[in-house]
Amino acid sequence: MVAGTTRGSFRREDRRAAPPPALDEGRWNTLLERSRLPSVFLTWQWQTEWSRAFAADRPQQILTATDADGSLAGVLPLYEDEPGRQRIIGGADVSDYLDLIAVAGREEEVWQALLQHRAGQPGEWDLHGIRAASATTTALPALAPAQGLEAAVERQDRCPVLALPKTWDEYLAKLSGKDRHELRRKMRRLERELPGATARAHAEPAAGTRP
Repeated sequence: MVAGTTRGSFRREDRRAAPPPALDEGRWNTLLERSRLPSVFLTWQWQTEWSRAFAADRPQQILTATDADGSLAGVLPLYEDEPGRQRIIGGADVSDYLDLIAVAGREEEVWQALLQHRAGQPGEWDLHGIRAASATTTALPALAPAQGLEAAVERQDRCPVLALPKTWDEYLAKLSGKDRHELRRKMRRLERELPGATARAHAEPAAGTRP
């Protein structure tokens, strides 16, 4: 389990511009791949480049929760947006989805440890870009009071989501006859006007891609 004190369960990394060496690309992205809602905006690459471009001159912290054997259970990357207020690295203006990065099923456990670390510290965490389906939206309000903290959830934006079927043929079958005809017509036009261009359907992520 994740311990709730600062005696080895947490590493607080004050940094500028890039993640600390202990959290290299491999460890960071492996944790992200084990999370319930991985996003390209939470990858080591995106977080690093955003930090360099938009927060190189601002205090930043990488809070990590680890197990007794040192394995990584959660990461919360923060930067100081203004004195006394921290936000998740990535910036809501250019990143669609941000959140705590934690092993799927252990989000509440990691948040419990983070809040124990947070208790008694001044300032606020203003966390933006979190999906409604994230465990954060329920875990924080439920766990914060026990640590003497307040947590509120507010709707930031509405983001339409389309749940896709498993196959291309199933997707086509769900379209109206008119929409299906139009889609096929545009695909033929693409291939006619751009020789060599093709439209392909993939059941699994292409090799080399990341969440």
